[in-house]
Amino acid sequence: MFFTSFDEIMRLVSGSWGLIDPKYELGKKSTRKRFFEACLKLSAAGRIGVKAGMALNFLSVATAPFITVALLKVAAGLIMIHEDLFWRQREEEGFQLTTETVREVALEFSESEGRVTASAHIGSQVEILNFASKAHCQKVLATAIRLARGEESWQQQIRQKAKTKAKGINNRGILRG
Repeated sequence: MFFTSFDEIMRLVSGSWGLIDPKYELGKKSTRKRFFEACLKLSAAGRIGVKAGMALNFLSVATAPFITVALLKVAAGLIMIHEDLFWRQREEEGFQLTTETVREVALEFSESEGRVTASAHIGSQVEILNFASKAHCQKVLATAIRLARGEESWQQQIRQKAKTKAKGINNRGILRG
């Protein structure tokens, strides 16, 4: 059920952003896996733990708040990743969705302050008393995304790097030439 929910969130978010995806990168299993891992910042052990937890979910009432938190973190992450891809396609001439750009965006997002901020907010706001409230979860998700955008966002940092690279300036601020 968890992975079905993830796939449904991915489908809805991907369809909402209108990304140009001629090679169907967003539909690939490898892309879904990368985005899933980036949103939850999972290590190899974490992936095994999630799969084992989902397979052995016989305490569904006890684990439901944790699953809700994980799905909200995934939803926030997917929205922010797709937003970044959207702006890259609009601002960076020749930007294409490829396996490499998907890998790069997922890695950058997984290490971003935006992910940490959204994740911390979601984790602190969803608990046993309110996890089943659709209105509460929608509010938590919207607030988490706004909080993540409130700082110099990871997208702004990435765009600044891309602009610097495009101008021919290396990482130390020295003009290449």
